[in-house]
Amino acid sequence: MTGEELVHSVSKRRTKPENSRKSSDKERKQTQRTLTGQSQNTPKPECQYCGLTHERGANKCPAYGKECTNCHKRNHFAQKCRSKRQRDTRQRVHVATNRDESEDDECLTLTLTPPQQDVQVMQCRDNYGWNYQRQVYANMHINGKGVKFQLDTGATCNVLKRNEVPRETKIMPTAQMITLYDGSRVKPYGKCKVNVTNPRIEKTYDVEFVVIQDAQNSILGSATVQQMGLLTAHHEMIQKIATDEEVKPRSKEHTHPMLQKYHTVFEKAVGLLGNDLHLDVDRSRKPVQMPVRRIPVAIKGKLKAELDRLEKLGVLGRIDEPTEWVSSLVIVKKPSGSLRLCLDPKPLNAVLKRSHYQIPTLEDLLPQLVNAKVFSVADARNGYWHVPLDRESQKLTTFGTPFGRYCWRRMPFDISVAPEIFQQRLQEAIESLDGVFAITDDILIAGNGITYAEAVKDHDRKLEMFLKQYQ
Repeated sequence: MTGEELVHSVSKRRTKPENSRKSSDKERKQTQRTLTGQSQNTPKPECQYCGLTHERGANKCPAYGKECTNCHKRNHFAQKCRSKRQRDTRQRVHVATNRDESEDDECLTLTLTPPQQDVQVMQCRDNYGWNYQRQVYANMHINGKGVKFQLDTGATCNVLKRNEVPRETKIMPTAQMITLYDGSRVKPYGKCKVNVTNPRIEKTYDVEFVVIQDAQNSILGSATVQQMGLLTAHHEMIQKIATDEEVKPRSKEHTHPMLQKYHTVFEKAVGLLGNDLHLDVDRSRKPVQMPVRRIPVAIKGKLKAELDRLEKLGVLGRIDEPTEWVSSLVIVKKPSGSLRLCLDPKPLNAVLKRSHYQIPTLEDLLPQLVNAKVFSVADARNGYWHVPLDRESQKLTTFGTPFGRYCWRRMPFDISVAPEIFQQRLQEAIESLDGVFAITDDILIAGNGITYAEAVKDHDRKLEMFLKQYQ
């Protein structure tokens, strides 16, 4: 091999490592991208300004040029805002309760509504094309300086922002607290009295304000805007709402005359609703006799007293003869401390045949209450006990106690057929009465009328018919 051939041979051998080095670099970079999850198929990262994925570039971002609703800066959305969230105290005041620690001070209310973005007055339009403002503002003068007030009929006090109080006005301390609609409380800066002038009629008023440091708007409350003649309440078009004193339960000395006249209806411990009920059972099923459950010693005395009471009322009865069915007794302690006696009805319910009567709901009755304005509700106390059982059905409800076996002479609460049977009998009992409706164990008496007085008269007539029928 000549020297020239040797040189060319060496040169060719040197180029091979360079090519292999380039390919190995590409493989190494591709391996790194694979390990870090970066490949051409990987989705684009989320934008830190809008929260979406898009091509790089400010003009490609949907948030570019937009104002953040949180910090009101541009080029990002609120969900990506890095500024601290504004607190709820910056919201518009609309309903709150302002009360003084003294009993003589009145309770005042305001209302909070969310701030409107870039909109000062929102309007709605009726079917006739008239526009109505949802928020009404008025420009008043305090010491010759214009102040923007929101007229709020939901407020029973007036609010003035701290920076709008005249310098020479003395702000008095106050023990009042403003309770917002959500129950949170805000302590005002103080209270003051200033002269407010309406520039349209050039009339001045002496108005007392509650001063709040960071109030969003100054507010004129309901009483003030009515005294100024800015807004008027048409009471002849408003149905009166009963006060707490009016709806306070009456004492026995002030009972309605109609209730005194028919007092025997309410004195009966257990009523009677229809003839004796016969419970149908599947005779192909084998009867079940449950063992007597142990009763804690602490309540044995109360249990015996309750058994004796129900036996005296005719709800329970002793039974000595053999019976095919014997259920277990379940004792429930009421919040008052007394005992409620129940059956363990699972075996018996499995063989009882249902009547499948549809139980009405309040939604079913609403179309019949369109013109109703006055209501009374009568509760059927121990409703299921109003239904008597025949002798054969009584034996089906036998249960064991440490003091012997008892059976129910009235329909017990625990059997599966009880709601449908009771609802059917109650409906049959009142179907002849106009304006009287049954919902479960409640009886609704509704008075109809165009005016409230007509409704009261109609209600009293129906109520007396109802009481007279069951006297």
